[in-house]
Amino acid sequence: MARPRIHDDALRDQLLDVAAQEIAGHGPDALSMRGLAVTAGTSTRAVYTLFGGKPELMAELCDRASADLGRSQLSVALSDDPAADLMELGRNYRHWALTNQHSFAILFGGAVDSILPVDFDGSPRFDSMTPLSDAVHRLLARLGSAADPNAVVLSLWVVVHGFVTLELNGLILAPDDVVAQLFETNTRATLSAWTSGAAG
Repeated sequence: MARPRIHDDALRDQLLDVAAQEIAGHGPDALSMRGLAVTAGTSTRAVYTLFGGKPELMAELCDRASADLGRSQLSVALSDDPAADLMELGRNYRHWALTNQHSFAILFGGAVDSILPVDFDGSPRFDSMTPLSDAVHRLLARLGSAADPNAVVLSLWVVVHGFVTLELNGLILAPDDVVAQLFETNTRATLSAWTSGAAG
């Protein structure tokens, strides 16, 4: 009779979930493979068998978070109005961050090396940024704009991501409905600057 699999996908997912919570609460330096094993109720050997080491674990956490954000962004129904699509993508990004704070911390909290969302040849480096990049290219083509699409992508991402980061850190002191309206106002103002030509 074959021996039962102990180090299976269910344990892998459990360890990833526990690691994400630990990093979100205490930072990446506080995470140890031995501590992770104890918290998850398994052996250190199981952790190393599944991941190889902490760098590989961190990379998998980042990949998982990026893929989840990408699925969320791809779920946004596109229209024939790329400007409206960009606003909806921004709202979706904020919603994902607020409801997946552990994943957001893994992806953007310094747990892994920070990288820009696009290369300077215009290709997204995070798959999760592809819908934003595509919508920007559609918008600029419709406007006949000569603006650098990389600059537009980065500008919009900085505004949306920066706002969400401040919000998650409790630095926007206002009622929830006011915060939501401020997000709309700031995102729309940045988009309007590009569509009116004021920024390009």
